[in-house]
Amino acid sequence: MTGLRMEVDQRLGLRQRLAPGLSIGMDILAAPLQDLAAKVELAAAENPFLILDSAPSAGRVDTEARIATAVPTPQNLCEHLRLQLAGQRLPPRVRALAEYLSEDLDARGYLPEDDETIAAQLGARPGEVAAARDALQACEPAGVAARDLADCLRLQLQDEGMDEAQARSVCGVLGLLARGRMKDAASALGVRVAEAEALADRIARLSPEPAAQIAALPALPLLPELQVTLDVTGQPQISPVEEWAPSLRVDKALIRRAAAGPDESARGFVAVHRAEARQLIMAMSFRKRTLLRVGGVLVERQAPYFAGHAAAPLPLSRRAVAEELGLHPATVGRAVTGSALSFHGRTYPLSAFFPSAVQQSNGGVRSSAEIQDRLRKIIAAEREGAVLSDDEIASRLGDLGVDIARRTVAKYRKCMDIPSKSQRRRRLSLQARRSAGRHPAGA
Repeated sequence: MTGLRMEVDQRLGLRQRLAPGLSIGMDILAAPLQDLAAKVELAAAENPFLILDSAPSAGRVDTEARIATAVPTPQNLCEHLRLQLAGQRLPPRVRALAEYLSEDLDARGYLPEDDETIAAQLGARPGEVAAARDALQACEPAGVAARDLADCLRLQLQDEGMDEAQARSVCGVLGLLARGRMKDAASALGVRVAEAEALADRIARLSPEPAAQIAALPALPLLPELQVTLDVTGQPQISPVEEWAPSLRVDKALIRRAAAGPDESARGFVAVHRAEARQLIMAMSFRKRTLLRVGGVLVERQAPYFAGHAAAPLPLSRRAVAEELGLHPATVGRAVTGSALSFHGRTYPLSAFFPSAVQQSNGGVRSSAEIQDRLRKIIAAEREGAVLSDDEIASRLGDLGVDIARRTVAKYRKCMDIPSKSQRRRRLSLQARRSAGRHPAGA
């Protein structure tokens, strides 16, 4: 018992909580597989009553993911923001507006139009648009959905802990700071010149284009935790992929030995760590059940796509899945974040099966995934000298029965990281010259 007591005392000094201030269940549910492996390894190392029967190391998970994953999760600003919006408690109309506007940001990540203009264009109330903008501005990276550069920098200063009033005052003298007029800036702010110089240095370290922070990130590899197969009738079936699932259990024998001793502090330690071990195991079980339940509804709603009867996933919202399962939309959002499924040997992020619905003039709806798929094929068919503008693409889509505006074409292009007409024309021209160089006339 003395050895156990020493071990207990050492672990007590090193112990860290798995997720301070957060529900462990929600934290485990939202963790990508790589993070989950690391969390489980840490928990098992810190809790003497946890036995880790099987789990690949976090490093192995990452390595295998890079090899095995055919479709990595794109680091796309629109999707990055949608995942964060899923975790916010928002009224349905505000959420829908925020998700729409997440696709309408410019290349810098700004939303330059004023709320009244956006409201008039979308048939919404200015207050709803303002609330949607606030929801986007609460997301990372700080500065997204800003109206202009000053607004972007103001949001980043607030994110660093500066008071809103002070941040607005500082951004009100950006011109003076940029031109090196430190005395004038200091006078306007009511601070010393040295403080104004420090503020100028601080602002210089901020990002004027928050979207660039996401674009610079590499694609995140994914491993599937769910698998979709087709039964003999061609209907999709969902099942868990056990290969990567960590297996944890409580060391009941050690708990009995420790609890039977006379040492009161050791018994208290046992009670705390036994409860934490059980809580983690319950959280892992909750994650597995929730993913499987979400996947079950997903394959049922997306059966036409999996069965080959639809070219792209159908419109589906996290809220609709949550209502069917009796869960909060944020819970479904956390389950979808960083998770993936395998189908026909390829790995897809679960988020790919939740495309938004695009209203059509005839009263029907089309999946944004379908529209993006058609748009991608139209652009892929372009040749030198026949590159289409956004208006022409919208017209081509109209010929295919897809009713969207030029503005929406531009929005989808940006979300799919497809260059503008002039950039595509230059790229095709360069490819043609290179091809001509490899195959000279008369060769």
